[in-house]
Amino acid sequence: MKYLLACAALAAVAANAFASGDYGPSYTMFKAYTKPDIPNMRFQAGELGVLQPGMRRVYLYTAWRAIMLGAPVAQKPGTAKGLDRADGSAFGYGWDHVDGEDTSADLIGRAARVLNIKADDPAARLIVACPAAANAHAAATLRQLEARPDANRARVDAWLRAQYQVGESCQRAEDARYAYRAEKLPGIVAPQPLPATEPAYWRQLRDYQRAAWQFHGAHYAESTALFDQIGATAGHPMQGLGAYLALRSEVRRAVAAVPQTPRDARERQAQVLDKRGAAILADASLQTMHEPARALLRSMRVRLTPESRLDELNRYLDDPAHDPYALDRLGDWSVLMDDAKPEPLRGQHAFIDWIATLQDCAGSRDGSCAVPARHALERWQQGRSSAGIPTRGWSLR
Repeated sequence: MKYLLACAALAAVAANAFASGDYGPSYTMFKAYTKPDIPNMRFQAGELGVLQPGMRRVYLYTAWRAIMLGAPVAQKPGTAKGLDRADGSAFGYGWDHVDGEDTSADLIGRAARVLNIKADDPAARLIVACPAAANAHAAATLRQLEARPDANRARVDAWLRAQYQVGESCQRAEDARYAYRAEKLPGIVAPQPLPATEPAYWRQLRDYQRAAWQFHGAHYAESTALFDQIGATAGHPMQGLGAYLALRSEVRRAVAAVPQTPRDARERQAQVLDKRGAAILADASLQTMHEPARALLRSMRVRLTPESRLDELNRYLDDPAHDPYALDRLGDWSVLMDDAKPEPLRGQHAFIDWIATLQDCAGSRDGSCAVPARHALERWQQGRSSAGIPTRGWSLR
């Protein structure tokens, strides 16, 4: 009995459910269509249930791998919670959040006091206009500096005003995304260096805020130089972040220019960025930034050199014995496939052909899976006559 043919038949039943009555919703409205009903941990270990043609690629690849490996997949499901990372559920599906206490209300209240406005004034919220992780870091920094013996009202307020300016830069970047071409946004001012009479600690925190203002405002050449300087300054309170943030700034600069940069130039840029990242990974004093740097470099390859990265991932994922969740490979592949044309790849990679064949049922105009079913049968028959084409994915043993 052909496994994919069975999937296609089930998909056809689901697709035609609405047509079975003139009124009422389709049966599939009461089922998970883009993801499994089964918890990710069990699905990753091979408990597939009924596959839906509308499932996301990360689930369909996981299903293909389980079918190809058979029973052993339960003993070797891959990286623990790997599917949670691949489908984004481990990261809140992309929503901006951080674990722990929400400190935004405290920052907003502090900003309102310094600016002499009401706490419910929308202007006060600009201090938390940056991503949640940046706001959490700002709140932690505020707690640290207030605990210092040399902290006083004037210094803390000066830090809050500069942090508010950083928030303005974040908000300006967001406004620019949705502004009309002819729309002129109001000007904002960058934080200025503190005078040399101030203690080094406070001056160095201001330098970090200046770098952050430049970064969020997409002034990457300036932010890279400032972050590099922070990373090279012994005793700087943010020294451990300097090299990583300079790398991130350079990645952002390269990615922002992707539409205007030829592929060969982008490949060279990626090599330079890889070298920068390698220096961080080779520095034992930056141990806490090693994993963030690795993740940043992987993300850089996806966004800067998607062509070569997709080819590399396709070749890796061809072998179901490989762990697809290691180094977030399956998640990266899924992102890249959103912009790729699967048809040229179907003849090169069996798993892409298998996934696309099942997905064809979801895209069928008449709700029929007849064409995908014929293709599945042809592939199964080819597998029977040629040792070079695996048949397990197209049939039940």
